[in-house]
Amino acid sequence: MLIKPAESWADDAWDPAAEALHGLSRGKLERAGQDPVKICTAMNEALAGASVYSDAPDWDGFWLYRLFDAARIRQSFQLLDFAELLAGVSGDQLLAAKAIAEKKAPHRHRARADVLHMRAFYQHIAAGRRE
Repeated sequence: MLIKPAESWADDAWDPAAEALHGLSRGKLERAGQDPVKICTAMNEALAGASVYSDAPDWDGFWLYRLFDAARIRQSFQLLDFAELLAGVSGDQLLAAKAIAEKKAPHRHRARADVLHMRAFYQHIAAGRRE
């Protein structure tokens, strides 16, 4: 889902570098994006009570706060650091998992692609722990 920028978000907060990285213009988000209330409601319904992991929790937490604040809805899930799942994993295992994840689902700075990348990475780590 694309998010329509909230009216409360200042234009000066728009980052041209982030636009280039993600390939999403503000105009496209304004035309095709969904209202923050709709996005927050859907996220809360899908993730209520869940722990959600991010490879950039500070950054993602900042944007989640802004999104839920704009929607005036309380977030019903918690955001955690993906690195917490990797505690005790050796450097060699991390490198192997990264290589496998890059082949299965390259990191593209797009939500779906990045989630698939992290899932492939974690699946390799989890499989190694079961052995």
